[in-house]
Amino acid sequence: MNRVIFSEQQSFRQTVWIWMIIIPVAFGTSLLMVYGYYQQIVLGEPWGDKPMSDTLLTGFTIGVIIIEALTVWAISSLRVSIEITDDEFRYRFFEYLTKWKTFTRHDIVNYSIEKYSWWRGRGLGFRKEPFSKTVRMIIKPDYILTLNVKDGRTILMSTGNKEELERAMRKLLSNSENT
Repeated sequence: MNRVIFSEQQSFRQTVWIWMIIIPVAFGTSLLMVYGYYQQIVLGEPWGDKPMSDTLLTGFTIGVIIIEALTVWAISSLRVSIEITDDEFRYRFFEYLTKWKTFTRHDIVNYSIEKYSWWRGRGLGFRKEPFSKTVRMIIKPDYILTLNVKDGRTILMSTGNKEELERAMRKLLSNSENT
């Protein structure tokens, strides 16, 4: 059985500044739709220059609120998980990757851990770049782990535990030299 020597999980719940953008935008849009609904349905005054029918406005208001709630839920449930055992590196990006993706220590050509820069991380979230065979999973951009694997792929993921991750990667790769 493989013993886990490093484990980290990051989610957008930990990234406060993103919620400082998402919550006011979602709340403001919902509030605007509820105001329009109130003005047209309750007060009986048309909302806008070319108002929707009451039925369409009701459906549209409910639809906007549901979509915003689902968006907030989806963003809050996204997370990247990393585990390093004695002889493998595995990760997953939940909602997109529900199964663990695994690399044995023999699959890893090299790695680096660098301070996050916008150019290196290129934003937040999950992105596959098919032409460069690069996968980016950036949530909490403190440091970026870059894994180069034998099949030519490059995996970039964020980490907040640089020292522990560095220690675990050295141990994982030093085990590969011993076997």
